[in-house]
Amino acid sequence: MLRVGLTGGIGSGKTTVSKLFSELGVNVIDADDISREITNTDKKVIEQIKHHFGADAITSDDKIDRQFLRNKVFEDESSRAWLEDLLHPLVYDQIREKLKLVTSGYCIISIPLLLETYSDGLIDRILVVDLPVEKQILRAAWRDSSDPESIKQITKTQIERTKRISMADDIINNEGDIDSLREQVIKLHEFYTSLSSQ
Repeated sequence: MLRVGLTGGIGSGKTTVSKLFSELGVNVIDADDISREITNTDKKVIEQIKHHFGADAITSDDKIDRQFLRNKVFEDESSRAWLEDLLHPLVYDQIREKLKLVTSGYCIISIPLLLETYSDGLIDRILVVDLPVEKQILRAAWRDSSDPESIKQITKTQIERTKRISMADDIINNEGDIDSLREQVIKLHEFYTSLSSQ
């Protein structure tokens, strides 16, 4: 089975692209969804995060305070590295389990930090959703109701745009409208379907 790793910078449109592939009947595995599930339900992980970051990292109903954690990890590189070391192995384990359940001819695995955390043997092709950084910042700030400056700081923790593009097997340009995006997804769907049948 062909496994396509979908990635791109913050605000580039990965979620929309995933949805378009899903509408074509393609199984999509989303690393962010898995990470949220782990941090919502895994008591051992919640306890480790509380121990490391303090009680402020946990809400009154014993859930992770995502905004607190987000601010922490993007302000401090060592905090981000600690959290990634905790979560990424668990996320990749879950991805491998979900791959066993795939029923479509190929699957999309959406991993925002794929190129920063790339695991050999998991991905066959890399698909990058591309957008100029200035537009990423504007879209993500609008989507998250966040200060553009805080989004800008997040982009600095991600792999640089030109390097991301150079590592891609396939690229979706998301500067146009939804119809342009859908057209690119359909073309790639036909290509991946052909590849997976060979």
